[in-house]
Amino acid sequence: MRIRASIDGRGYLTVENTLLKDANLHHNKFVQIFADKKSKVIAFKFYKKEEVGSFALVKQGKNTLIFVKGALKSIAIAKPNSKMQLIKKDEWWVLALGGTLDFDNLVHFPCRSTRNIPMVSINKRGTLILNKSCLEYIDTSVYQSVNASFNSEKQKFILEFFEEEGFLSVRTIGSHAEISFMGTLSSFGFKMSSITQRIKCEISKNILVFSVK
Repeated sequence: MRIRASIDGRGYLTVENTLLKDANLHHNKFVQIFADKKSKVIAFKFYKKEEVGSFALVKQGKNTLIFVKGALKSIAIAKPNSKMQLIKKDEWWVLALGGTLDFDNLVHFPCRSTRNIPMVSINKRGTLILNKSCLEYIDTSVYQSVNASFNSEKQKFILEFFEEEGFLSVRTIGSHAEISFMGTLSSFGFKMSSITQRIKCEISKNILVFSVK
């Protein structure tokens, strides 16, 4: 089964409500988004209730909108065709932006504002941003310094937070914290475009770990 869809300049995937009804998706209010960078696939699972990391479906007149701008960036698609199709494959609804429905490495792309999920993001200036949930595990008003290392085998960054001076400084701004990270990325051979922009992380005591696979 296929559903006509379009993507506007703001990064919203738009589907007519009547088409969602035909596909028996009209009762859903949330969607989880997954992305496969290699095959250029974005895959969706729809839910009636909020799930961990899910995005809210936005009702706008005769249409329903899904914010996919970040997911597009994560698979290095800057300007997709405005007209496309959502294609049903098993339990998934798929945007095949690379011309194939095959995917072997789907990665969950969680909503940044999702509650109780520690996440980091990296902006265009190379600033590493810790979301509110990270600060619930690590009090960055106390732990104001960081030493960063990289595990090349596991492709993971390990950040150790300290009360005293470390190599990097942490700045707490309201509900999030920022670390200047461009030099660290460059020192390990990463370009900004090669890093996923929003990443789930693991936190244990004063250690934060995130993957860049």
